[in-house]
Amino acid sequence: MITHPEALGSPITDLDDFVSTRSHSPCEPDPEPSDAANEQSRPGAGRFLWWVGPAIVVALISGWTIGRGTRTAIALPSPPVLNETPNGLMGFAEMYVAAHLTGAGASTMRSFTVDTPAAAVAAYDRYVSRTAAVGADTIGFGYWTVTVAADVLRRVDGGYGAGTVEYFEVAVAEVGSGFLATAAPLPVPTPVASVPFGIYADLRSEGNDSVLTFVQEFLDAYLAGSGRIPRLVTSDADIIAITPAPAERIEVTSVRVGEVGGGTWATADAVIIDQAGATLPMAVVLRLVTTTGGMRVAEILPGPPALPANS
Repeated sequence: MITHPEALGSPITDLDDFVSTRSHSPCEPDPEPSDAANEQSRPGAGRFLWWVGPAIVVALISGWTIGRGTRTAIALPSPPVLNETPNGLMGFAEMYVAAHLTGAGASTMRSFTVDTPAAAVAAYDRYVSRTAAVGADTIGFGYWTVTVAADVLRRVDGGYGAGTVEYFEVAVAEVGSGFLATAAPLPVPTPVASVPFGIYADLRSEGNDSVLTFVQEFLDAYLAGSGRIPRLVTSDADIIAITPAPAERIEVTSVRVGEVGGGTWATADAVIIDQAGATLPMAVVLRLVTTTGGMRVAEILPGPPALPANS
């Protein structure tokens, strides 16, 4: 059976038309569309924001989070501090200088440097009794020069002669978790210690007999255990006698006094004589105050007091 197109009627082009055709009888007139119905059939601005607004917020939060995570992932580490010397650097330089001067074998030297000297040092021609690193300078990241003092004894007939202190400069690079010397130690002049001008200038007056007698009494009680410390120090001074006493007796050779930073200070040179009769020179600096009970020690230092900032 062939159905002609005219029998099918007009095609349905909109779902609303289809629903309207299905829900109303041809015998009944179509109801007039109301305003409420029109508003329900059109999505309003409020309904649009209700669905689209949360999506926008989620998208913004996701973008911020991803961007923040990306910045964290590509953050570069802080550059190393140029003047920082790592643990073990000084000790490595000390051992390298000792091994080099004593003529250690090639197998030993390979643990210190990849560039062993062409002219091998004669083994046991010198004996290094002690080494001490006295300074380091940074010349690049992971690269330093270290100055090492060595107490060197040279071979003589029947043994080794008196030691002399020699100074060497060593170039050391940090390689992985260790170090390597990049060249043989270079002899350098003895470093000259520089003392700030005027650091002793205000302690140059010779102390009178009463000051010398008091300092002697205090050091006897402090280092030799003869005397009572509490009656020689101020009530707020945290000074007690050393026990066991390191000295059998103390011999004060000179005392210098002066005013520094608003206080009275005394520098005493003395000799410690121990129980075996051995002597050891020493120096001590005392801050003295005068109380109603007489002179007292308020502070004890191993060196001169700090000068005022304007000195």
